[in-house]
Amino acid sequence: MDKNVKKIIYYGAGYLIACSFLILMGFVYNKRIIDFIGVMLLGNTFVPVPLDTHVIFSSHFLSPGFIAVFGGVLTGIAVLFEKTYLKMVIKLNKFDKFVIFFSDLKVVKWVERNMFLSIFVSGFSFIPFEPFRLIAVIDNYNNVKYFISTFLGRGLRYYLLAYAGLNFIKYDWLGLLVVLSLFFFFIITFRSYLKRKKRMKLNLGKNEIKI
Repeated sequence: MDKNVKKIIYYGAGYLIACSFLILMGFVYNKRIIDFIGVMLLGNTFVPVPLDTHVIFSSHFLSPGFIAVFGGVLTGIAVLFEKTYLKMVIKLNKFDKFVIFFSDLKVVKWVERNMFLSIFVSGFSFIPFEPFRLIAVIDNYNNVKYFISTFLGRGLRYYLLAYAGLNFIKYDWLGLLVVLSLFFFFIITFRSYLKRKKRMKLNLGKNEIKI
């Protein structure tokens, strides 16, 4: 196996194990702050984690202000790790055509000119955050600006979610809100999986025709 491939595997596995260990320790010792750190660091990468649900649930143990500030910082750390990791993957020279195609799209060029605003708005809104993070990686967006825009956008989102969770606690509806959040998360994740599967079949079909 290529040295660079091994490095990527070890780097990713190490991060995944560290986050999983924090989550496990948080549950075992009932330390919600440790669990919160692990989920934030893991869920803000491309690993599918019901992050919004966890933020709402955490409002039962942590204040909205703390969740917003500390969660925003942890998110900034996670996306910078993700940026470093994806750059390592891209350097394998197996994604050159994708990067060139992606960079030439008009919407990508607009985002590149308004990167800070794009990351901030997608961070707190219901606009998917992942595509903008990918553009930031490909464009090699400044780490400090990337951290600050992510911190502000995601921090605001966490505050609103935690505040909603805190108010639902007063009416004993927190459990219902968490269940509904999990339901929508799994529905969206499953639909994304089906779309990816369909695209893969179409791509395979095109390759067979070319052959």
